[in-house]
Amino acid sequence: MLATLIAFTAAGHITVVEAPTADRPRDPETGQAVARALGAVTPAEAGAALADRLPPVMPGGKSEPVLEAERLFVKGRDAYLDGKFEEATTELAQARDVLGKAIESFEEERQAAETLFKAHMYLAFTLHARGGSSLGEATEAMKEALRTFPNLEPTVAEYGPENIKFYRQVRQHMESGPTGRLRVRTPGEQASVYLNGRLVGVTPLELRRVFAGRYRLHLRQGSETSRQRIVELGAGDNEIEVDPALDRALRTDGGAALVYPSATARKAQLARHAVEVAQLLGADGVLAYWSADGRVHMAMVDRHGNARYASCAPDEAGPTALALRDGRIGEVVKGGPESPRRIWTWVAGGVAVAALATGVVLGLSYNSDVDDLNKKYPDGVVRDPKDFDTIDSARSKGTAANVMFGVAGAAAVTGAILFFYEGRAASEHALVPTVGPHFAGAAWRSSF
Repeated sequence: MLATLIAFTAAGHITVVEAPTADRPRDPETGQAVARALGAVTPAEAGAALADRLPPVMPGGKSEPVLEAERLFVKGRDAYLDGKFEEATTELAQARDVLGKAIESFEEERQAAETLFKAHMYLAFTLHARGGSSLGEATEAMKEALRTFPNLEPTVAEYGPENIKFYRQVRQHMESGPTGRLRVRTPGEQASVYLNGRLVGVTPLELRRVFAGRYRLHLRQGSETSRQRIVELGAGDNEIEVDPALDRALRTDGGAALVYPSATARKAQLARHAVEVAQLLGADGVLAYWSADGRVHMAMVDRHGNARYASCAPDEAGPTALALRDGRIGEVVKGGPESPRRIWTWVAGGVAVAALATGVVLGLSYNSDVDDLNKKYPDGVVRDPKDFDTIDSARSKGTAANVMFGVAGAAAVTGAILFFYEGRAASEHALVPTVGPHFAGAAWRSSF
């Protein structure tokens, strides 16, 4: 399908983005007509903006990036040892960048990680050795190294006592500062999570103690890699949700588009993806259109996921887009999450009501039996042997009533908990892989 996005900013400017899929030719005439009608910027500018906010991860290779980074690292390390700090800084920074962008695709991931760690260390130590104005850069380079590899520590044998002293000073400073908790979620299937090019776990992921600062984050599902996100993590909770389906659909090379494998997938995902595109571009909403059956179909989606739909002949695309944007035409479909189905809440509630009713009936029967006995024997002494059976029956009813009241109370509490629990998204309560600087494991996490 041909999907074109028109996103407009809070200032009222509109961006037109066009890209056909492989099975359909491009339709630049329709895009130009829509752009003229809406006063929009070009598709190339929109593609550049999206590529800047969600840059693609370097295409996967096998050993080539590792070998290139290893060559740069060795060259930089040798320059550092020879006191050629300017050359060392350049080579080591390049080695770090090559590995940081492409490490997820390596078959030799462990080797790549070791090289990346060494590149971080030698770059920081080189900048530190230069002194002067480079000391601040050295500290920032070491902080990035610690954020990327919080569990690794350089050795005195390889780097020397002065460098290790500098490393420990920066580490002590960071450990005395605030740390945050990072949660990464994905709708649907699990995905591997990478921070600064290093694999840290799978979604739903929780890292309990993360150094504050800027990170490069991307995901991988099987052989497919998400786009890269620059995230600023602070103290406290940091919640990030990444939709790999958006990254698979988004195209920014030669323009920008949302490309779906089928009309069914587009219908299911377009509104949600349009909201995310609007947020990325600082837009008030997105107008998506695609060509099918000789007509142009359009969907105007606002930042809340509410959409209006319309279709027209190709030569009427411009006026139709303008009318749809202004709200003069279009069938409205409300957005927002689907209401949760609280099945177990109703089950617990039913148990509570049934147990309470049974307890009330048994309690009334117990009181009735006791009242009859009190009237028959005012002095409290039972003389008729037949009434001993009545006493035993009354006691059983009383005990059963108390049990039913207890069950009703427990079911009511359970129902209240389930009411909130089932009202949350499924991804907010799960068995979560947990990784920290000093531990790894799993935990059951629920949000209320």
